[in-house]
Amino acid sequence: MTSTFGERLSELLCPAAYAHAAHNVQLIETHISWVLVAGAFAYKVRKPVDFGFLDFTSLEQRRADCEAEVALNWRLCPDLYLGVVDVVERDGHLCMGGAGEPVEPAVAMRRLPESGMLPALLARGVADDRLMERLARQLADFHQAVATGPGVNEYGTPAALRA
Repeated sequence: MTSTFGERLSELLCPAAYAHAAHNVQLIETHISWVLVAGAFAYKVRKPVDFGFLDFTSLEQRRADCEAEVALNWRLCPDLYLGVVDVVERDGHLCMGGAGEPVEPAVAMRRLPESGMLPALLARGVADDRLMERLARQLADFHQAVATGPGVNEYGTPAALRA
């Protein structure tokens, strides 16, 4: 029986699986992704799940979602989103990127410093009203400037929101 990607995920916890320095590789699991934090980078791999509102059961769907995430989020964080790379099998081991047989796509990102994460900001008392207002203004300005029309508007209808 062939093992699944999820069963082999631990191979990517080894620093040798990365072409860059990656000591203390960490795995963060969400309901739809495995996030591998490796040195100065993070890699998000979609789980093969179907929750009805999203379906990642095929490799093509997972790749399309990774590409969409990069295309959408790069607009707000161009220094963070680096692109889509493949987890590859090389010499019988899973590796992040490089030569080998592609196994799964992954969103490649620069790692955010822990000091900038919300829990750290809250602990230092700097996640205040001014910061929230700056973030809200940046998001409002972004949404004001993005394209609307066919292919976009239907996602904001009451029927789409209920679904």
